[in-house]
Amino acid sequence: LTPFIKYAFKGKIPMLLLDAPAPGSGKTKLAGLIGLIATGKDPLIKNFPSEESEQRKTITSSLASSIEFLIFDNMTGTLKSEALAICLTSPVWLDRLLGFSRDIALANNLMLVATSNNLLLTEDFPRRIYKSRLDTGKEHPDQIDCNQFRHPDIESWCMENRGNIIAAILVLIKYWINQGKPLRKQLMGSFENWSANIGGLLECCGIGGFLDTQLENFDLYNVQNEPWLDFVDCWFDTYQYQTVSSDTLNILCSQNSLMM
Repeated sequence: LTPFIKYAFKGKIPMLLLDAPAPGSGKTKLAGLIGLIATGKDPLIKNFPSEESEQRKTITSSLASSIEFLIFDNMTGTLKSEALAICLTSPVWLDRLLGFSRDIALANNLMLVATSNNLLLTEDFPRRIYKSRLDTGKEHPDQIDCNQFRHPDIESWCMENRGNIIAAILVLIKYWINQGKPLRKQLMGSFENWSANIGGLLECCGIGGFLDTQLENFDLYNVQNEPWLDFVDCWFDTYQYQTVSSDTLNILCSQNSLMM
């Protein structure tokens, strides 16, 4: 829905994270299908650079090329990126023009989709993404026989039926408009207009579950901070408001198997 009504409201759009417990679950295929239906062509797929400077260059070059739909494929480890965090919340992207000593300002209409396996998040990202998790229940999902699917060649089917798919989407949008465009009351911080409009449209059409998994994003952030939380809890339980040295804390960690 988002690509078809994103110009009907002001404000940015959070990044869609397609996550899975195992490789071969169909994350990249699903991301590509979203882009194919939205744009009528195969979307651009890139690896997300590990270096902050390269991340900025990737975003800048994409915006300078007027790309509006971009997939970052196979993100790994823990997502940490100041550039991406800024990109997701800033309507205008400012960066140094490569090869010149001046900045360039670009309108930021980029819609981002990322794929990953069990990606962890740093503190900037739980509120900047919405997640869909693909779990086939199989240890090796890539070995599933595609012939058992209703549409084994789903890309070709989507391209052949793109007109019908878009027509169905527009029927939902038209019904929402005819009902007065009711808005969702529970909003997503930094993306209030997006969540109000998309959530309102879905609720109006009787489709539930919108952003129901949002709290899981914060669980992905808390997992990596659990050792620190356990350490601080133990520190306070043992010494409360006393002043202690780093050597004392080191002994405390050793005695309680903390921060290992």
